[in-house]
Amino acid sequence: MSGEDKKVPSSNYSLLSERIRLNTSPELQCALFCGGSNCKYESSEHWPREQREIDVIYSNWITDEIIAMSRPNSRTVPQLIEAFKKHKVKSIFNLQQLNEHAKCGPKLEKSGFSYDPQVFMDNKIYFYNFQWRDYSSISNHFLLDIIKVLCFALKEGKVAVHCHAGLGRTGVLIACYLLYTRINDHPQDIINYIRIKRPNSIQTRHQIKAVFTFHHFVHNLVNTKTLTIEAILSKQRRLLHGYEYRQLKHIPKLIYIVIEKLKEEEQKDSFSSLTEIETELNSSEKRMQVVKCLLAEYRLFAPSFQTKLEVIMREANENIFDKLVKENDILIHSSLLFKWFSDLKEPFFNKTTIIAIVTKAKANEALLKFDEFRENLFFYLIQFLSKVIENNPKFSDILLKRFIAEMCQRTVKLSENNFVPKCVHWNRIGKGTFLKIYDFVWHFIESTQNEMNGEL
Repeated sequence: MSGEDKKVPSSNYSLLSERIRLNTSPELQCALFCGGSNCKYESSEHWPREQREIDVIYSNWITDEIIAMSRPNSRTVPQLIEAFKKHKVKSIFNLQQLNEHAKCGPKLEKSGFSYDPQVFMDNKIYFYNFQWRDYSSISNHFLLDIIKVLCFALKEGKVAVHCHAGLGRTGVLIACYLLYTRINDHPQDIINYIRIKRPNSIQTRHQIKAVFTFHHFVHNLVNTKTLTIEAILSKQRRLLHGYEYRQLKHIPKLIYIVIEKLKEEEQKDSFSSLTEIETELNSSEKRMQVVKCLLAEYRLFAPSFQTKLEVIMREANENIFDKLVKENDILIHSSLLFKWFSDLKEPFFNKTTIIAIVTKAKANEALLKFDEFRENLFFYLIQFLSKVIENNPKFSDILLKRFIAEMCQRTVKLSENNFVPKCVHWNRIGKGTFLKIYDFVWHFIESTQNEMNGEL
């Protein structure tokens, strides 16, 4: 559907009405806009059956796992808890501020909300509160933090989200969650989709703008092409949460996935059918080892292979790893490993690290000049390389040259008129500089192999 064909989301209110609502005191909002003690959002009786997908409350399922609803109150909580158990809702997200809409419906509880959160927790339903002023927007960073918690909660079960009416703030959060998990979707489509599921959601111009702004924010976070390692990891830390955040603090997620896949194959001593590289390697073998995949020059493969690489790389750059995780072709993984290094804005072995390697007498002294993220990634790669070389010693020299070339973004001479990698317009690395880097890397490979053998 073209941009011209899409229905552009519009505000539920006039510009004047929005300004009045935003600048009206919380006490007056209840009387002027909600109905006070007779607030329609406080009772399910005001809503037709199709707007009560959980019968006791004004509610709509936005996805199979997320239900948007108006705020519960103490009168409806017991029935709501039973409904939550029936529908396997494990968490409730409250986006209200304390003492908000105090004049709407029944009197507020001591908790400052229309219900006591402890009642939900006593029934093994997790409670989360993120205070967000009515009719307003919040920072993208705060919104992303809430979405990370929402992602975590969804691993436990279904989630209910509410503000006061369950339309404005609730709609924005769910829209942004969908944009975060479906990065290729357009915010217009997401807003229209949510409004179909729950009419009148995402009410104001500020809220509509917030969804579009968050979409742009997330796109900037996930678009890692032509970035430095530091920038990639910085953006990655904003997107990851929980165990992944801790585990991948210094390791790009794409690198982690492809190396773990290659390690798994190496440890199994298994093979993969890779007919596309037979000609390139002048080999009659149809089932080729991991090390031979690492030596294959992916840049010479057919356009269909290049397209597959680009699709997986683009999705990974957009924080979508489904295809990569499901991919079992180790040639794809080895190719992505080198493509990632060649796409960096600055080579892994940059000017600072190369000067240190060339000028320092000892490898450990040169390593002190590495940034923290570069040092951690280096040792992660060394552990992998050490095992591959140990299992395939006759390939150690050419394999090491291949890695150095890709990590320096320079060609390395293998023999007369034979360089690695092929089909790139990189400068050739000087012989003296190359030998220093080679010795530097080999020092840590030997050290790692000695440690591994010592453990055995």
